[in-house]
Amino acid sequence: MNKSIFLSIIACSIISMSFYACKGQSTQVKQHEDYSIVQTTYLDNTSKEYHISINDNLSYSGEVHASVGKSYSVEYDTTAFEMQSDIKYNNPESVKAGMCGGDKAVKTVSFTPLKTGDYTIKVLHNFRGQTTDSMTYKISIN
Repeated sequence: MNKSIFLSIIACSIISMSFYACKGQSTQVKQHEDYSIVQTTYLDNTSKEYHISINDNLSYSGEVHASVGKSYSVEYDTTAFEMQSDIKYNNPESVKAGMCGGDKAVKTVSFTPLKTGDYTIKVLHNFRGQTTDSMTYKISIN
C-alpha cells in the first residue's frame, strides 16, 4: 500500500474516533508497530453505556490508599474480558522506605474484550471493608 495513502487512512481514522470521543467518553488511540490501531476507552462517571469494537480496550482508574482502607474492586464476566491491573504510587520512595501512609496511589484496570456481546462491568469503591459507592457500566462489544 502506498505510504501516503496509508497515512491518510490513519489520519482519517483518528479524526473520526476523536469525534466519537467528544460525546463524553475519553479515548486514546495508539498505533502499534504492526500498524494496527487500538482504541482505549476510559470508563468514567459521565456515561454508563459504552459501545466498543472487539479490537478496542476499556480502562478504569481510581484512587487507592491501602493503609487507610481505601480501595476498589471490579466484577466482570471473565469469559468476556481479560483484565490487567497497574498501580502508580503518588510517592514511590515512601513505599520503598516503608513509611506509614505513604502508599496512596492510582490503580488502573484495563479490559481486553475476548468476544462480542453485551456485558456489564461493576466497580465497587470500598472504605475499610464497606462498599461506599458502586457504578455499573453496560458494555456492548461488536
